[in-house]
Amino acid sequence: MKAWLGKRGLLFWSCLVGLLALLIAAAAAVLAYWLAAGGWIGEPKGRVPRAVTDAIRIGLTTAAGAGAAVALVVAFRRQRLLEEDREGDRQSQMALHERYQEATAQLGHDNLTIRLAGVYALAAVADDWIGRGNRGQAQVCVDVLCSYLRTDARAKDGSQPDLEVRQTITRVIASHLQPGASFSWGGFFLDFTGARFTGRHSFVRAEFTGGEVSFNGAEFTGGEVSFNLAKFTGGRVSFDQAEFTSRLVSFVQAEFSGGLVSFEKVKFTGGGVSFFGAEFTGGEVSFFGAEFTGGEVSFDGAKFASRRLSFDGAKFTGSEVSFDQAEFTGSEVSFDGAKFASRRVSFDGAEFTGGEVSFLVAEFSGGLVSFDGAEFTGGEVSFLVADFTGGRVSFEEARLPGGSLCSHSRVVFGPWPRPPAPLPVVWPPAGEGQGPC
Repeated sequence: MKAWLGKRGLLFWSCLVGLLALLIAAAAAVLAYWLAAGGWIGEPKGRVPRAVTDAIRIGLTTAAGAGAAVALVVAFRRQRLLEEDREGDRQSQMALHERYQEATAQLGHDNLTIRLAGVYALAAVADDWIGRGNRGQAQVCVDVLCSYLRTDARAKDGSQPDLEVRQTITRVIASHLQPGASFSWGGFFLDFTGARFTGRHSFVRAEFTGGEVSFNGAEFTGGEVSFNLAKFTGGRVSFDQAEFTSRLVSFVQAEFSGGLVSFEKVKFTGGGVSFFGAEFTGGEVSFFGAEFTGGEVSFDGAKFASRRLSFDGAKFTGSEVSFDQAEFTGSEVSFDGAKFASRRVSFDGAEFTGGEVSFLVAEFSGGLVSFDGAEFTGGEVSFLVADFTGGRVSFEEARLPGGSLCSHSRVVFGPWPRPPAPLPVVWPPAGEGQGPC
């Protein structure tokens, strides 16, 4: 019932009263004509007295006038409603701007509890702007939250007194990137450039769709950082020159499709790094100049079908780097100029189907590079001008459509003569100095 008492309810009743007036006027005209035609007023049957015709004319004129009056009233009320809607919209926008100012003031307050309230208040303002269809204003709110993470509020002893606020911001952002989020922040520019992520941070199942996401120069320290099952679709995602010293950095079953994903000159110097089961399809992925100097690095079971995947100039000096059971399908994978000094670099059981894997000018200075049980189908693996100064490459039980590895026309060796068939399972042979390329 309250809806009928509002301004649109008044418009409805105005229209209803006008229509009733028209119906009454029309009914009166019809009744007068019927009485006249029936001879009820003393005239011969079939003749319509002048007074009656005048009454009918007056009735019709009155009805027309009433209709015009109703139309004017309706038009007036509609205009009033439009003006009231505009005023209401202006008032709502002013209220949102006021809430934004209050939220930013809370976020900058000395009291951590008030700062936490500011995080949620600012997120609510962003959601309300999205609800009104104004993503530009929502982006401003997101920018403020990201800028907080970019500030350095470490104490003299290196501790992070506002750690809870920072972790709350990442949780709020991650929750708005979940599939089915009521108000999605996907497609927004998320600028974490130079941000410091201390402790545990989770972007599990987050969907970075379109737009641009920058973690350039960000620092991940302390606990675990998880991008498990995250989706990076289209747009540009960049971790250039970021530093991961966390206990574990995990991109398990993450999906990178389309667009550009860049880890150029990133440093993984902490614990383990896992891209287990990750999928790289379409677009380009670059680890140019990346440094893997921490614990184990795993790309086990990963699927590479991107246009280009580059590890050019990367340094692998951790304990072990593993691409076991990985699938390289039709893409160009490049380790040109990469340096391998890890105890073991493993491509065991990997499948190379089409495409190219290049180790041009790569340096193997320690440990073992293993392709044991790998399967090469129609692709190309190149070790041209690679430098073996202490490491070995193993092809034990490697499988090729035509038999032994040396019979496969697409395996490329460098200035050394092609070894006699079948290729030894460990290459180069001891004491030869420079290796097969």
